[in-house]
Amino acid sequence: MPMHFFGGAFIALMLLWLYFYSNIVVPKPRTIQKIAVYAVLTVFLLGVAWELYEFSLDTFLSSRPQYLLDSISDLFFDTAGASIAIWYAIVRKYIS
Repeated sequence: MPMHFFGGAFIALMLLWLYFYSNIVVPKPRTIQKIAVYAVLTVFLLGVAWELYEFSLDTFLSSRPQYLLDSISDLFFDTAGASIAIWYAIVRKYIS
């Protein structure tokens, strides 16, 4: 669970860096709310992709069953980490 939380926070902060401090993303979104939604949705979609990867490994290469509650808690911690990281960046005025 801590790995999912901190992984979600790291990806969200990396996305915020891409939006605000790099010149890679040229057409920048105008509002912090849009950027926050983009970052949380990106982290969530990456979490879903990771859970599908885990499911495929567990199904085809392992005899360990995949539990739905484990996947749901992993996605929750991914999203919670991203949300806390964005909130922290807004409160500390790292993004404006």
